Amino acid sequence: MLVLIGLDQLFKILTLKYLEPVGSVMLVKGFLRLNYVENTGAAFGLFKNNTVVLTVFTSLVILFCLFIIFVKPLDKSLYNFSLALIVAGGVGNLIDRVFRSYVIDYIEVLFIDFPVFNFADILVTCSSFFLAFYLIYDMYKDKKALKSGEKVNE
Repeated sequence: MLVLIGLDQLFKILTLKYLEPVGSVMLVKGFLRLNYVENTGAAFGLFKNNTVVLTVFTSLVILFCLFIIFVKPLDKSLYNFSLALIVAGGVGNLIDRVFRSYVIDYIEVLFIDFPVFNFADILVTCSSFFLAFYLIYDMYKDKKALKSGEKVNE
C-alpha cells in the first residue's frame, strides 16, 4: 500500500512540476492526453466543492477497509488484496484533499466521453470492480456447491 501511495504522490508531484505550467500534452492523438485538472469533487464531477464531505467519506471507507484487512481479515487473499488497493488509492486522493483542497487529475482518454482521472482513481476503480466480480463469483460458486451438497467455504 505504501509503495502505491508513494507512486501516486510522485505522479502528482511530476504533474505539478511539468504538466501544470503547460496545461496539457497529447500522448496519442485522438486516444490519450495528459491534462492538468484540479478536481474539487469526486468521480464524474459528483459532489463538486464538497471537500469536507468527500474527506470524511473517504476516511470512513479507508478505515473500514483497514479494519477488514488487519482486524478481521477475509479468508481469501484476493479480497484483502483488492481492499489494500482501494486503501492505497483512497489515501492517495485523501492526501490531496487534505493538503490541497482538491485532487490532481491528469489522465484523459479521448476516444470516449470520460472524466480526467489519476493513478489513485485507477487503483480504487479497478480493485472495486475486481472485488465486486470476485464476490459475485464466490456467491455463485457457493450456491452451486450447496446445490450439489458440497461444503461451502466461509
